[in-house]
Amino acid sequence: MKNPLDSVGSTITLGVLFAIIVMVLPQTPGGEFNQLGLGRWAHIVTGIFWIGLLYYFNVAQIPALAAANADTGGPGGAGIIKYVAPRALLWFRWMALATWLTGGWLLGARFVDAFTLQEGSVVIGIGAWLGTIMLFNVCSGTCCVHSSVVAPSGHRGIVSKEVYTTMDVNERIKAQLNTAPVVLFMKGTPDFPQCGFSAQAVGALRACGAKFHHVNIFEDPELREALKRLSNWPTYPQLYVKGELLGGCDITLEMYRNGELKQVLDEAAAYDAERTADIFCKVCNFCQPSFAEAEQRAKSLGWLDDNNSNGNGNGSSNDA
Repeated sequence: MKNPLDSVGSTITLGVLFAIIVMVLPQTPGGEFNQLGLGRWAHIVTGIFWIGLLYYFNVAQIPALAAANADTGGPGGAGIIKYVAPRALLWFRWMALATWLTGGWLLGARFVDAFTLQEGSVVIGIGAWLGTIMLFNVCSGTCCVHSSVVAPSGHRGIVSKEVYTTMDVNERIKAQLNTAPVVLFMKGTPDFPQCGFSAQAVGALRACGAKFHHVNIFEDPELREALKRLSNWPTYPQLYVKGELLGGCDITLEMYRNGELKQVLDEAAAYDAERTADIFCKVCNFCQPSFAEAEQRAKSLGWLDDNNSNGNGNGSSNDA
């Protein structure tokens, strides 16, 4: 017979059942079941679980992924991204929800008073609101849909820093999306991510060998808020491919695990190469058989004037 303690799920289940059995035992002379004792125990256990995983992400996983991503000769962070991160995220989110629910259980009749900050419930109410905000931040990125935001123009959106700072926020978003076919709006940078979810998205992209442009949303608070409204996506990171929102951390990891992410990124890279060649051909006209046509094209772009033209007025060369 297999030892049930060899399984994490079985161990937790047995532990919970044992705790409930102990709490069902007579707690008072009248033998009444102390339901608040059970609620308090569950609230403490799930809260420790939740915050413990939060510390794991920030103290262990984020630095480890940053080091793995920076180590070009090493194994990289693919193993963490594929096997560790999804399970950690699953437990992290469920424990966050369980902590909030058990907290509501403990509030009981004071639930409404706490959330409306009534007299005598202000302190516990502030704690309840902070827990609710943290829960929303943890769980709001769980579901994902593909959403079109703005398609890149026919050329790379490379602008000078001086011009960029004068743009309104929507123009800045468009300029960032035009910079590359794959753009990641994240917290921090790829080598120094400041969020576990951003670190995992970077790890998935690098595991696929993708080239991508990143935007540190902490450097532009106005863009950070505007992009959430434009994309109708409340959390970061946000991954865009060819100007379309692919999703957040969850969908990126899921697509990485099933092989779809690499396919999408390879198609984006091929699209970028084709677009670059097409733009080069159209602008420079190197593929045109007539020098006169190429010279006329250069004049129309302001690259040549009549004084520095190589021709004699009809586009033909004076050289033998």
